[in-house]
Amino acid sequence: MHSTSDQQAEAAPGARVREQGASIELLQNSAGNQAVSRLLSSAGRNVATAVLPGGVARAVEDQGSAGTDLFVPTPISIAPAGPDPSPMPLNDEGLIDGEWQSEVAATVFVNAGKAGTGVVNWAGGNGGTTPNIGSFTAVAPVIETRPAGDAGTARAWVRAGTGTVTVSRKYFGVPVGANATYFITAAAAARIDTHEQNHIAHSKTAHDAHVKPLEDRVKARTGEAKALSAGADEAAAKTALETELKWNDSLTAFRNQDNTDNLPGGTVDTADAASAGWYHDLGPKTVAGVNYDHFVDV
Repeated sequence: MHSTSDQQAEAAPGARVREQGASIELLQNSAGNQAVSRLLSSAGRNVATAVLPGGVARAVEDQGSAGTDLFVPTPISIAPAGPDPSPMPLNDEGLIDGEWQSEVAATVFVNAGKAGTGVVNWAGGNGGTTPNIGSFTAVAPVIETRPAGDAGTARAWVRAGTGTVTVSRKYFGVPVGANATYFITAAAAARIDTHEQNHIAHSKTAHDAHVKPLEDRVKARTGEAKALSAGADEAAAKTALETELKWNDSLTAFRNQDNTDNLPGGTVDTADAASAGWYHDLGPKTVAGVNYDHFVDV
């Protein structure tokens, strides 16, 4: 995720805009910067760019002092990531086998839940992330066969202990308060946690749609007693079982859905950033005597 707090609103032309800007400046002078921030946040983020002539506050005191500088609450935006470059691990049989680690982490974003906190990723830390999107650990099915014999068809089955997939997700939250040049309120930190939990929930949805049915197919053919009888020879039986299992196709489909949902700028980020209660960069602020370039709140 990348902050866009350094972008300034363009001045809107026209007398009506100047009148609105003057009205907001009057409100700011009488009620304080903090009141204006709440007004703009509740009225919608587009109000800021429509009515403010482009001024950005240099500092806002703790309790919202009156002043002449105008500022623009800026939604924290998320830069989309391109396709993940990591190749799938394949064994000699051409089946996906081993641990696949994505090189991309979802930003703010087995359920391992919250693994800890770190300085927010916008400031160079790992806070507000869900690492290893699309990753899994797979043990490819070892397919054993028996020739046709008197039965007339060969048989193939999955060796016990193979054909397993483990998908594990965790996320890192952010500390309340100082995060380098950012100050993050308790409400914003909680919202960041909710966002990362949403990433994990979508990973589980992708798992249940693609990996769980794969596991069921493997279980149905594990052990010789559950062998598939198909083909005139062992090679044909093995090919038939591989076609039934859809091992590579299923894991690729999981990876693709998980990436589409959870990579930066994906469906989770896009929908969440447009929802109520998203966190915003309210610009510079002094908190407990310390000046921060970015004050992040919902």
